[in-house]
Amino acid sequence: LEPGTSYYITSQAVDVATNLESFYNVRGSTFTFDDTPPTSSIASPVTGRFYNSMSDLSGGSSDNVGVSTIARSVRDASIAGPNNCYNQANNTFTAACPPAVAGWFPAFGAPAAWTYSFANQPWTQGHVYVVASSATDLALVVQTAGASVSFTYDIGVATVAVTTPSTGNLKASQAFIIGTATDAPAGISYVKIALSSSPTG
Repeated sequence: LEPGTSYYITSQAVDVATNLESFYNVRGSTFTFDDTPPTSSIASPVTGRFYNSMSDLSGGSSDNVGVSTIARSVRDASIAGPNNCYNQANNTFTAACPPAVAGWFPAFGAPAAWTYSFANQPWTQGHVYVVASSATDLALVVQTAGASVSFTYDIGVATVAVTTPSTGNLKASQAFIIGTATDAPAGISYVKIALSSSPTG
């Protein structure tokens, strides 16, 4: 049988008196054969990125006969398992992780463009999270290798200090400004400076 192909099954009976039933009678059956696994993808978050807000997950899916459902899993990789997956009931990371059923939760919207929204964001500063998706098609064939991405939640503010010139020094000239900048876990993207004749700006 070819995946994605529809087939019609019919039968014919002959009785002892040799009366012949017609083929293609109302007792026939039509079905579509499919053993091709579906696929799902994750559009947001983007793997490897740092986020200071993540209220929505989103992605897509495809299949030769059609996707039925999309399941999601989010694991807090910064805490020990196995019970470190997202728990819808209390908005914490206390559920058993897949393959345990409790580790999956359903997505919203059409399977081809699914979403999931958090009413209250459950993230912890500096933690790494792994988002996974798994599709099931109309023939109940499950995706063989789910999609996954990881991101880091960071709401820590970067700090900058000016080391040269030092505060209170009287200068006849100042050719350069030196300082330090620190941030974790994301790191510094860029530094801006401003000059003013007033210490209050």
